[in-house]
Amino acid sequence: MGLPICGPSRSQPSAREYLPSFVRRNLRALCAWVLPLFLFLGASLYTTRIAVQHVEEWFRSANGTAAQLQGQLLASRFETYRREISDLAQDPAVKRILLGAPGDSMSEALDAAGQKMSALNWRGGPDQFYFIDTRGCFVSYWPSSAMSPDVYESWYGFRSYFTCAEELQRKHSRNACVARVFRSEYDWVPNTLRGAMAAPVYDEDDQWIGVLAGSWPIERSLSDLSLATPVALRGTTSLLVARDRERAQLKTANVQLPTCSRSRAAPQL
Repeated sequence: MGLPICGPSRSQPSAREYLPSFVRRNLRALCAWVLPLFLFLGASLYTTRIAVQHVEEWFRSANGTAAQLQGQLLASRFETYRREISDLAQDPAVKRILLGAPGDSMSEALDAAGQKMSALNWRGGPDQFYFIDTRGCFVSYWPSSAMSPDVYESWYGFRSYFTCAEELQRKHSRNACVARVFRSEYDWVPNTLRGAMAAPVYDEDDQWIGVLAGSWPIERSLSDLSLATPVALRGTTSLLVARDRERAQLKTANVQLPTCSRSRAAPQL
């Protein structure tokens, strides 16, 4: 009756059969094109992975070299600080300050020591100096704006910069020691973490008369270190340091702290 044919015919496969039929008819051509493409992609991925591994190894090596260079620069800087503070501790002006020279002699000593400490700071050295007697009490400090005068009434014999210099004087050494990092109490920026070095000071008869300590903000230890590398490397450098005791820790442990007085304090530097 000439009814229309419904559903797929033999000459026109359904959509579900079209793809397998297409693959069968074009299998040779697909193998000729697709297989090399997969091989090319696999080889490219493998080569890329090897290249990435080489780059990572190069960066690890470069970062290790950079860290070694920074460590060497930092060690060189600390050695310079140590030598300069050791030399300054033997300066006659420093001795007169700790001995409490009278009148004009003290003024001259303060001026002479201030000039040398200012020059040392200008060269990148410590930005604060402390004059401490053999009891652990402040006699003076530089610059005059560095701290509150209340520092004269506090005992600092527990600080690492005092105890390490005290240990050196027992050996009659004139070297300077590296102190533990401490949290400042009367600094112009309270609670600043500071590094320090200190050296024992002796009078003309070779008797121990006190300690000269120089300190600086600990972040400045790394802030201006630069490396002349051919490629700029981005990263983070950390400085691991030992922390000093806090006054609050001693009070918590019920340690009796000695008292100091302003009566022995020298005029401001």
